Amino acid sequence: MKVYGPYLSTDSSRRHVVVIDADGARTTYSYARWLWLTTFGPIPDGFVVDHRNGNALDDRLENLQLLTVAENNRKAVAQLGRTREMGTFTCPECRQPFERRMSQVRANNVVRGMAGPFCSRSCAGRYTYPGRDSNPQPAALEAAASASWTTGA
Repeated sequence: MKVYGPYLSTDSSRRHVVVIDADGARTTYSYARWLWLTTFGPIPDGFVVDHRNGNALDDRLENLQLLTVAENNRKAVAQLGRTREMGTFTCPECRQPFERRMSQVRANNVVRGMAGPFCSRSCAGRYTYPGRDSNPQPAALEAAASASWTTGA
């Protein structure tokens, strides 16, 4: 087994190691996970390695702990200030009001000139953007039908 790293990720927010087994299989681990595996042994199913102080670059053993996935998610929500705040919207297709978690709403739709949020996928699929042909297929079929074809008879 060969171990390469630790390497900083491209966004410099975490470290990782690359492990190449005897059979040539390559596996990439977070550095914290690899430290835990080599120091304390296997990680039970349903658990993740967490940084106690929230700094993913602080990989000292005393800063690492095992948490369940649910505990880790609750900790991330508390640290990042994320909430399950709900917003009320009106669907641009059917004009019905609906509620959606704010974390699911893409604020950049307005910047990109896109409509939304929609109440459902079916409304999103039916929606026609202003200035666009609502059904381009008949126009394409009409153009193909009116084209003159010559045969080499």
